Amino acid sequence: MLLCVALACVTPLNYSSALPTALFFQGQEKPQAPRNERLREELLRMRDDDQAARQRWTDAKFSEQASREMLALDEKHTARLRAIFRKHGFPGVRLVGKDGANAAHTLLMHTPSLDLKKEGLVYLEEAAKNGEVPMHAVAVLKDKVLVAEGKPQFYGMHFDLIDGKFVLDLKNVVDPARLEKRRAEVGLPPLAEYAKGLEELYKVPAVVLNEQLLNP
Repeated sequence: MLLCVALACVTPLNYSSALPTALFFQGQEKPQAPRNERLREELLRMRDDDQAARQRWTDAKFSEQASREMLALDEKHTARLRAIFRKHGFPGVRLVGKDGANAAHTLLMHTPSLDLKKEGLVYLEEAAKNGEVPMHAVAVLKDKVLVAEGKPQFYGMHFDLIDGKFVLDLKNVVDPARLEKRRAEVGLPPLAEYAKGLEELYKVPAVVLNEQLLNP
């Protein structure tokens, strides 16, 4: 299972979250050529820089220095994303192609700004209504915002990195008995499959606590 590198960690910088977006546009029809190729190329460059920073962070075993460098890049990208959103809304497939829209989503997930995440969620929901992005792109960002606000998540997409393991406690998920149904409705994989993908990508165990809540 392919996953985008939206990494999870618990550090003094409070940078956290893990989610898949490689499946972002799976199953959608091939769109026409993007209307704004220059913006598409810019988003892809930003995405490549983002992924390289996260690879360095992984290679450095989640070190403080690598975390600081990653966060500094995220803050730079935040300013640019804010300008893009306010000019174009969320850049969807018609504007920047599937890969450009996927890049914009990845960058939005990684911004340290909760305000921009919440603003971006509004734009993303509108894009989903217009068929510009799939609903699971909205779902993963919604969980990101909920967790940042100290609220239970809805889709179980946020794993914390604790003592060298990715951890999701189902006590911190709304109505876990219906979690798998909600995930399926928006095109997300089953929780066990998602956790396995995290392990395969990052070579770190992924643990789901209180699994009995899935089937009370």
